[in-house]
Parts: sequence; structure tokens; C-alpha cells
Amino acid sequence: MELIQNIPVSVKFILHGFGKTEKPAYMLYARIIFKRETTLVSLKMSVKKEEWDFENEQFYSIKNFNIIRNNKLIEVRDKIAACYLDLKRSGNHISSKTISKSFKGEITPSGNLPFKDYFRTYIDELKQLPSEYGEGVIGHYEKTLIHLIRFLNLMGWERIKLNELSCKFIERFEHYMLTTPNAQTGKPMNGNTSTTYIRKIRASINAAIRKELLKTNPFIGFKIRSFKQVNKVFLTVEEVELIKTHDLGGNLSLQRVRDCFLFCCYTGLRHSDAVQLSDSMVKQDKNGMFWIVKKIQKTSLVTEIPMLDYAVEIYNRFESHRN
Repeated sequence: MELIQNIPVSVKFILHGFGKTEKPAYMLYARIIFKRETTLVSLKMSVKKEEWDFENEQFYSIKNFNIIRNNKLIEVRDKIAACYLDLKRSGNHISSKTISKSFKGEITPSGNLPFKDYFRTYIDELKQLPSEYGEGVIGHYEKTLIHLIRFLNLMGWERIKLNELSCKFIERFEHYMLTTPNAQTGKPMNGNTSTTYIRKIRASINAAIRKELLKTNPFIGFKIRSFKQVNKVFLTVEEVELIKTHDLGGNLSLQRVRDCFLFCCYTGLRHSDAVQLSDSMVKQDKNGMFWIVKKIQKTSLVTEIPMLDYAVEIYNRFESHRN
């Protein structure tokens, strides 16, 4: 933890209205100063001017009661410093106003955040880094959030806090995913899918630990399942031709889905990379050959992919959509 004297927040105690109007007593305020911005916070204490040491910004210690009140002022300084550190660790915007709100309890201390709110905020942070986290990855995080909320509602744990997570919580969430039938398929998700979601939870927990929002890791003692090798089924050339020639009942939406699928077949692109394709990534060489030049999302490697004739046909078919 930072030393209090190194925190770039200063606190001054003032008698509100003193020097402007003459009163028998004045309300005591804390003036929070951060980067030349100031915010006043009422301490709900009244002060007679003859009891106040203006030079040292504290009560004259002529009464035992005033000694108690001076100790209260020390507590106020310490709490304001703690509010600054908590905002800094959580990555929240820091200003004299947000420090004031945290001091008054209007901003929840980071470790006391409901976990679902923290996880939602974590996803929002990832969305601000599109070069590192593509739509496919963000989609996995958002699906994880959906299953997490359903699980919390089922267990009656909607308000469970970030700092209340435990290994048993992770185990129960995994068990829920592996045993709860899906509304569409009527079957529970498989082990590979549940492992994907568990890893998303772990990534958010690791981020919380880096930000010092958590002191203990709830994943300690929990063994994440390894991905099981899946037997991939490949289409034959004849099957691809059947897909190309099927009329699909004249459904334009299905035809667009087919075009995207076949474009992936003829270029070797993943769906997540194909949907992010833009005109700037397609180049034509001096021989008239079209090439896709892009950074592959999963590997971050720049690659050049030749476009076969059918891929070019699909690409040209969607020119109006691209514009």
C-alpha cells in the first residue's frame, strides 16, 4: 500500500461561511483537493470559532470532547486516503468528486461489488481493446455472463460479492453448467464448453487480483478440466457443391449465411476473421489475383491468403453491403 504522505490528495478542514457572515457556530467541512479540483464534504459537526485552531485546522484540546473530535478528523483523513487507493486499484476515474462519493458511500468499495456487476464491467473493459479481444472472444464472455446470472438466480446468490467467491462457488457453477439442460437442445453443455466459460471467469479473477481488488484467489484448489479432442467432420467436395446449388427455399437470410460459410471454406478463414473483413484488407496484384492481407485474430500473425474464383464471386456479390 502507498504511504499516506505520497498520496496526491490533500484534505483541509474549514468552517463553512467563516469570514463572510458572523455566526455563533459554523458547520465543519472537509475540502478534498485532487489535481487542483476541490470538493466540499460536510462532516456534520458544528464549531464555535473560539474552539477552532485555524493554523492547525483542528479543535483546541482544552476539552476531552475536543480531543475525541480531533481523533475523528484523523479518521476522516485516513478514510479519504483509503477511498483514493480503492478507486485507483479498481481502475475507476479519480477526481475530487469521485473521492467524495466514495467517502459518502455512494460508490461501492471495489471488493464489495456484486460479482455479476464486476464481471459485466470487466467485459466492458475488454470491449475497449478490439485489437486484442475480437467479437468471438467477447461473445464467449457474454455467454458466460448469461449462464452466471442464471446460476446466481437459481441459487439465490444474486448479490454475492467479488470478495465472497470461493473454490466451492466455482465447483458449483461448473456442476450447474454440466448438469442443467439447455433450453434449445434439452441437454447440458459439454465439458469443453463449460471449460471455456470457467476460463473466462478465471481471467476476470486474475484481473481483480492484479488490481488488488482480491487478496485470495478462489481458484486455488480448483482443477480446470482439460479440453477433450473433438473428432472433426470434414465436408467432401460433393457436399460443398450440394450446399452451393441448394435453393434454400428462396430464403435470402439463409443464402447470406451460406455465402459467409462458403467464403470461409474457399479462403480458410475462421468465421470470426471473415466477419471482420474490410475492403482495405483485400488487395489485387499485377496479375489480377485477389489476396486477403490481414492479422489473424487468434494468432496475431499477418497472413496473405489467395482468393479463389468462387470466393471472389461472393466478395463481389456483397459490394453494395460493403459500401
